[in-house]
Amino acid sequence: PGEKKSFEWEVKNTGLKPALFRLVEAPPAVSTVGLALAKPWAPGESRKLAFQLDTTGLRGFQTLNLKLRSDDSTQPEQTFALDLVVVLFSVTPDKVTSLGSIGPKEARTATWELKNLSDSPLGFRLLDLAPGVRVSEGPLAAPFAPGETRALTMTIDPTGWVGYQRRAAKLESSDAAQPRYILRLDMTVRPEMNVDSLTKSLREVKPFESPEAVFTFTREGGDLAQ
Repeated sequence: PGEKKSFEWEVKNTGLKPALFRLVEAPPAVSTVGLALAKPWAPGESRKLAFQLDTTGLRGFQTLNLKLRSDDSTQPEQTFALDLVVVLFSVTPDKVTSLGSIGPKEARTATWELKNLSDSPLGFRLLDLAPGVRVSEGPLAAPFAPGETRALTMTIDPTGWVGYQRRAAKLESSDAAQPRYILRLDMTVRPEMNVDSLTKSLREVKPFESPEAVFTFTREGGDLAQ
């Protein structure tokens, strides 16, 4: 909300004579930039029209229509549609969180920051959770004040999982016009393998077994420098 964005559309005069174009319909959130409309287009000429979008007062999914008309009555009106989503909250990090390689019984946590970008209170609730995932709902118990940021922590229990795994939690805000948001993470869960000390002493420990082996060396006589 309140963000300003610039965009361009290319307009071509397909007629056989010079033509002057004017904007006959535009939402209040969109304004023209520059003097591209100030002079006529030559036959076959293409020109870029620059616009600026101000999202103040907009929320949720929006389709904004602009209509351009030529002074050549033989030319049809041209309508441009601009689709956008004005989101009232931000989530950081805004990407899949990778936990890397984890043990089969190694509980891990991941944290996201939620921020209310609007000028009014905004609530959140959990809609769905993947198996083995738990989210602390304390930060979601009360609405977020305007501009407020809170941390949301997800706890993962990989018991029973093996190999590459993806998990998620779905959030919904109290503003029905807002899209739902999915917190995503991935990881690779190592299988549970027991390697006894005798096996460790006879061969290398495989990557899918113990992540490390500990060896003890004893020096028996000789020169320490050699």
